[in-house]
Amino acid sequence: MEINQKLTVNRKFLALGIPLLVLFFTVALGLSSYAVKYPELYTGITYDLILTIPLLVYFLSKRKISKFIISSFVSIGIITAYFVIPETEKFHFNLIRYILLPTVEVVIIGSIVYYTFKTVNGTNKKTNERTDYLIAFQNSGTKAFNNNFLGKIFGSELAMFHYAFFNWKSKPLSENEFSYHEKSGTISLLIGILMILIIETVGVHFLLTKWSSIAAWVLTLLSVYSFIMLCAHLKAITKRPHMLHSDSLELKLGLLGTTNIPFQKIEKIEFVQTIDDTLKSHACQFTPLGDLESFNTVIHLKDQIDCEFIYGIKRKYKTLLINLDKIGPFEKKYNTLYDLSQKMKA
Repeated sequence: MEINQKLTVNRKFLALGIPLLVLFFTVALGLSSYAVKYPELYTGITYDLILTIPLLVYFLSKRKISKFIISSFVSIGIITAYFVIPETEKFHFNLIRYILLPTVEVVIIGSIVYYTFKTVNGTNKKTNERTDYLIAFQNSGTKAFNNNFLGKIFGSELAMFHYAFFNWKSKPLSENEFSYHEKSGTISLLIGILMILIIETVGVHFLLTKWSSIAAWVLTLLSVYSFIMLCAHLKAITKRPHMLHSDSLELKLGLLGTTNIPFQKIEKIEFVQTIDDTLKSHACQFTPLGDLESFNTVIHLKDQIDCEFIYGIKRKYKTLLINLDKIGPFEKKYNTLYDLSQKMKA
């Protein structure tokens, strides 16, 4: 056992140590007078920094290293090459930066989208359940990058564009699904924010143009991105209802989060009209707009669980506050499924 652990450690050391050593000598060569005397060396230095070293990491690790580490070495190589390679010798650097890397990005995005819809279509043939594209894209992203955090960030971004520009078809709620936006005013408030964002963006853009056109366009692009994100979040709220499964409660938060709670972790569920401020301060406010919304349901847990928010960020809570449009049907269905799950265990 100890020998295997030592071999694993040594393999990781080789997979990272040798490429870092090559990186050091490549940079030293690029900064030396020898490279100035023989400028054709800059071509090899460029490809070594951006392609050879990441490939070295990949093959020395026997293809088991995280794609996040590989992409990190590529990023380090690009940044290093930018400063090491003289402007007059950056033809191959620009070729990689503007043609090869965007092509790779398109291939990665295309593969994630392909596997997402392949998985979704396969699932839809077996069940008639509502498709959760946020989870589907995050799972495909995690498989593509072999890294949970990076995959969920990338998958969340793709899901955002999917909800914003596609997925227009509506589907009625099943008996296991429960909305949380119809009585809260969330949709109206988000539409109001979108209208204000449009007006403010146009006005601020023209004002900033007088000072700096670059700053004006940067702010405008950020506003457009915010607009797309809010539109996607708005649609996701309506298309990602809370769901009761046979042995768990799955809570959705538009694009901002997902939390799955096994029934065995639930101590009790209270349906209330008002929430004490003290409870609000330490509980997880699992609603799209937090304090701006009212809560009518308190979920008390036996132990702390991870509540997952945007980009896979997790926080531990023992009490959750949510809002339900229809408490009666939810309570009835929860009690039925909970009793069935207890009988299955007995």
